[in-house]
Amino acid sequence: MPHDPSPGTAAAALPPETVENMRALNRIVTRASGVLRRTASDGDMSLTEMRILHELGLATWTARQLARHLALDEGHVSRVLKRFAAQGWLRRTASPDDGRVALLELTETGAARRAAHEEVARRQVRDSLAGLSDAERPALDRAIARVRTALGDPGLAASAITIRDMAPGNLGWLIQRHAELYRIEAGFDASFERLVAEVLVEYLKTRDPARERAFIPVRDGLPLGSVFCVQGPAPNMAQLRLFWLEPSLRGTGLGRRMLADWLGFARAVGYRRAALWTHESHAAAGRLYAAAGFEITGTKPTRNFGRDVVEQHWEMTL
Repeated sequence: MPHDPSPGTAAAALPPETVENMRALNRIVTRASGVLRRTASDGDMSLTEMRILHELGLATWTARQLARHLALDEGHVSRVLKRFAAQGWLRRTASPDDGRVALLELTETGAARRAAHEEVARRQVRDSLAGLSDAERPALDRAIARVRTALGDPGLAASAITIRDMAPGNLGWLIQRHAELYRIEAGFDASFERLVAEVLVEYLKTRDPARERAFIPVRDGLPLGSVFCVQGPAPNMAQLRLFWLEPSLRGTGLGRRMLADWLGFARAVGYRRAALWTHESHAAAGRLYAAAGFEITGTKPTRNFGRDVVEQHWEMTL
């Protein structure tokens, strides 16, 4: 994950503006979600208690697991759970794997209390966001999804990732995100952004829909990467272009899935060979290419995008 809650050098190195932006976001979300108003209406419950009640309805926990998940003191969580049990909201059952371990489960009364709280929360959020226009709402959804992805929200695991073709608005986003990541991860200069823009504009201008397409993974409206299948330098040769994935999703199998979809499409529309161009420093992508059947056909030390790099050319028979 890109986010490590433990203190240390990485945390100390965070730019002050990142810290202040996060604090501002907390304040904005608190206001927009109506948390403070909800606390007033639920005068007998603190914010922490409401969060614990919410989490108890999402999964089966032990007290220790719940405390660690919420990064709370185990003693404090234990006291809250005792209060919930005394009010008839919570029951404990022995774990089938270890009878010494108690599993936490909401009773019907507890589930009803949680449902009432959730409905109040949803209504207050709807009221807070009612003034957003039809254009602003999708933009907000994408921004929230990006924050959740960057911070490693475990709740995203329940959201399906679909892979689709390009959609309106993707062009600018693909250029920007490509340039951002390759500047940070590879030190590439502005000439790389220009190349990405040229490739994408040419794709949109000359694309043959029967034999060329994009594969864009999307979750909760937020694009998470890309790979393109275009006509290659020779007849019946597909070229793989602009393959990348958000850092937080690398190593999850999504890259392999995207590459498998790319190969399936290339074969289905009649290509006989496939080619790609990359750099030696992109080792993780290289392992994916090799596993899929690509082989290196040539390398060349050169200078590209303000860096000394080793170009690689890969090909495979489809």
